Amino acid sequence: MTDRVVRIGGASAFFGDSPQGTPQLLSDPGGLDYLVYDSLSESVVGRLGAQARANPETGFVKRFIDLQLGPSLKEIAERGVKVITNSGGLAPEKCAAAIRARLAELGLKMKVAAVVGDNLTPRAEELKGLGLKDMYTGEDFAAVLASADQVNSITAYAGAFPIAQALGEGADIVVCGRVVDSAPTLAALIHEFGWGPDDFDLLSAGTLAGH
Repeated sequence: MTDRVVRIGGASAFFGDSPQGTPQLLSDPGGLDYLVYDSLSESVVGRLGAQARANPETGFVKRFIDLQLGPSLKEIAERGVKVITNSGGLAPEKCAAAIRARLAELGLKMKVAAVVGDNLTPRAEELKGLGLKDMYTGEDFAAVLASADQVNSITAYAGAFPIAQALGEGADIVVCGRVVDSAPTLAALIHEFGWGPDDFDLLSAGTLAGH
């Protein structure tokens, strides 16, 4: 057991949340260790997929950088607050690169990591041959793809441990794509307290905190 407290601020819960969450949380006199941002939903992922089809340099939530993170980056860096977000959408590496560019413009040094592997869109043809079924309806996955006018996105939910690994390797900002809603907060707790994959009670508590 430990009496140490880790303070995690949930700065957004969906794509269109107010950018005021960041400065409001940073103004808390109690201090802050992490800021977590949730930007994704099924509709947002689909929209990002459509954007990426039109322009391969897109596919992430640019609004996150311009309105939510960017204006407070200097204060975040100075205070040593770590950031975890799923705003990478279908292109976490491109989002991370854009954040690095913004940091360079501001003369700030923060380590930015991207967690990848959840975007299965390029593997659509491979997935068709695996005999996958819809978990709710039992419908054949290949048939669903064949009946679609176009496929904007196919994603799998990633979990908290890859994020925790990035934090353990020194990342100050971790950019993810599609992750379990509770994963960013849970990952911070896994990293801070050294929880393992068999610490079920602790992981359950962290998951509850993340939701």
